[in-house]
Amino acid sequence: MTATTRPLRSSVLALVGMAATTGCQPDPIAADLDAWYYGMSAVLVENAALAHDIQEFAADITKARKAGKVSAKKTAKNIGKSIVPTAQQVAAHAADVRPTTPEYQALHDELAAVWTERAEAYEGILTAWDDADSDALATGMQQVRDLRISEAVWFPRANAVIEPKGYRFEEFPQSVPTPPAD
Repeated sequence: MTATTRPLRSSVLALVGMAATTGCQPDPIAADLDAWYYGMSAVLVENAALAHDIQEFAADITKARKAGKVSAKKTAKNIGKSIVPTAQQVAAHAADVRPTTPEYQALHDELAAVWTERAEAYEGILTAWDDADSDALATGMQQVRDLRISEAVWFPRANAVIEPKGYRFEEFPQSVPTPPAD
């Protein structure tokens, strides 16, 4: 070996060693996105279940109204036993999966705020129902409708950020996506 090939060989070995050590280090932003995506996907499954419960509740109210048998007590009981606690759970679980990367935090916080406000709106609806306050009930129902629009608008905006990285949030998933095998 000549004197000029030895430094070259040492440099190549050093670069290979450096590439091997940096290649093994996980990218913290990619890891944060991965954790956020799968954690948030689980919360989205809970949110889809809440949406289904709300649709069933609305269908039951419609049937009862047509039959002339709407019970204020039964309606309030349903709201208080299923819708309010599930809405609160979705909001709490969203807080549990908050990412650490600022870009993802901002997106996450928008949807988490919508879900928190929605849980509060359902609590207000329950109180209005119990108090027979039709104005507060109408206000609460309008707030829920507005929040539903905010929630729907969030998905295309969030997906525009994460789709280039290979992720996509489904609005009403039936299950949590399976992470790819390493």
